[in-house]
Amino acid sequence: MNYRYGVIKMGEMKSALERALERAEQLGTLSPEEMRKRKEEEHILIGEGMAKRYLEHGFSGVLAEGMSKYDVEEKSVVARSALSVLLQSIELEDTELSERAIRGILNLRSDERIESICQAIEGVLQEYHQAKQRCHQENRATIEKSVRESLHRLRISGSAVGQINAGTGEEWRRMVAELQSRFGDYLGKLKTSLAETLDET
Repeated sequence: MNYRYGVIKMGEMKSALERALERAEQLGTLSPEEMRKRKEEEHILIGEGMAKRYLEHGFSGVLAEGMSKYDVEEKSVVARSALSVLLQSIELEDTELSERAIRGILNLRSDERIESICQAIEGVLQEYHQAKQRCHQENRATIEKSVRESLHRLRISGSAVGQINAGTGEEWRRMVAELQSRFGDYLGKLKTSLAETLDET
């Protein structure tokens, strides 16, 4: 049994060694430009992974520690990749994730212009959720009527209906879609401006 186990392990080691030798041989045939491109692709993936890990729990140390491992040129590629992921994570409906992404961006790149745009983005997110809450309160009766009509069309009535959820229904979805369209335009323009500013720094 031990012998068989040893054969398997030796086989695995041989396979790993062969793969390493093949990769080394392949790298040896690459031109300097191809080598540079391959390294850049690797660092892009590293930046994406680093940003995603940060977004999972929000510990800024993940970004600081990750960036400290690379030289100036490598750090630039990793940072650009991480910033792209963080920027894409800013969205209207997920305030917590968006705020975390903004903190991450400011952790990696921060100057007066970037801080100003980030503050404007936070303002749009806050205004959107306030407008959404206000719309829900002001139109609760209309929304509940829409839900009742939907349930009636589905032939659901009586005790099966239970308590009407005013956060559902066609009318509420229509109202939310209008708010998302309006505030989404503002947010999109600010994100574009932030992306351009990040590229310049």
